[in-house]
Amino acid sequence: MELVDTHAHLNFASFNDDRKDVIQRALDNGVKTIVNVGTDVKASEQAIALAAQNDFIYATCGIHPTDSPDITIETEMESLKKLISQPKVVAVGECGLDFYREENQKERGRQIKLFESQIQLAVENKLPLIVHSRNAWEETLKTILDNKIQRGVFHSWTYDRDVTKQALEKTNFYLAFNGIVTFKNALEVAQSLKKVPLDRLL
Repeated sequence: MELVDTHAHLNFASFNDDRKDVIQRALDNGVKTIVNVGTDVKASEQAIALAAQNDFIYATCGIHPTDSPDITIETEMESLKKLISQPKVVAVGECGLDFYREENQKERGRQIKLFESQIQLAVENKLPLIVHSRNAWEETLKTILDNKIQRGVFHSWTYDRDVTKQALEKTNFYLAFNGIVTFKNALEVAQSLKKVPLDRLL
């Protein structure tokens, strides 16, 4: 069996002391491919550099909804356009909407505009989308459907069974679960997992 890590952040500073060891442990335990995910322009550049150094690592380029509140969206999109032309870039993201601690409507609007811009970039370049969505399902789904993106994955899925059913029926996206599903207080996430067919599960 070949394992693929579809969502790593190996460029993060927390790996500065043992990055090579972490990568080697993954290989030693059967991981054949790693997709290293960008969360802003700098992190996307770092992800591309790491992919260039390792045959089995690929990169994505994107801007996380909460990582860059002070950016100029148009300028950042121009930077992303240049980055995604690199040969080992396989997706746009991590992008999306996160309203967990965000009540300000202006900031929510900014997140939606940033999300839309990255969806358009993915569509134009025929790349899948990596979506972060937290406490923002209705807006996430509307933005995806309005912009007609067909391929992607909902990363770190934590919504309930009803939303899970809607995601499966209204999009072609994969649903990706992580360690949260093992938490004792995450029974709802565990129930959602049971609703996802294997051919839609990451």
